[in-house]
Amino acid sequence: MDDSVQVTVRAIETGVRSVRMRLPFRFGAATLTVCPQLFVQAEVDVAGRGTAIGCAAELMVPKWFDKRPECSPAANVQHLVQSVELARAAYKNDAAATPFGLFCRHYTQIGTAAASAGLTELSAAFGQAVIDRAVIDAVCRALEVSFFDGARAKHLWHWRYAARR
Repeated sequence: MDDSVQVTVRAIETGVRSVRMRLPFRFGAATLTVCPQLFVQAEVDVAGRGTAIGCAAELMVPKWFDKRPECSPAANVQHLVQSVELARAAYKNDAAATPFGLFCRHYTQIGTAAASAGLTELSAAFGQAVIDRAVIDAVCRALEVSFFDGARAKHLWHWRYAARR
């Protein structure tokens, strides 16, 4: 039985705030003491359930997704912002699909556009991943289920997408 849910993304709002780390976080050649944090809010129409709002947040860690020495930490963060904008443009008011169907539909397009803009594959995937999490949160809120229960019940994907992965 197919229990997947069709969604249409109506709006995606983003915001960024600066976060001071409790302790310095060292990875590779970088030490992080302050970092921008991205917040995403997605408004989606969930077929048969109405409109729901979902949220997600993630640190935009410089030198985490792009370790190229010629890119400054500020450029790294700007690349992550670009990846969010590419995903937002692709998802907003697109045709209805399951949350995983939206991911599949736009993954290559977003990656190609990001590569043309000089982003790494990891940086390119960042924006889509955070928006996907906000969309999934909205779907689970509309269905009044936890993520685990929504995934187990196959509300987030359709069998035809699973065969491609």
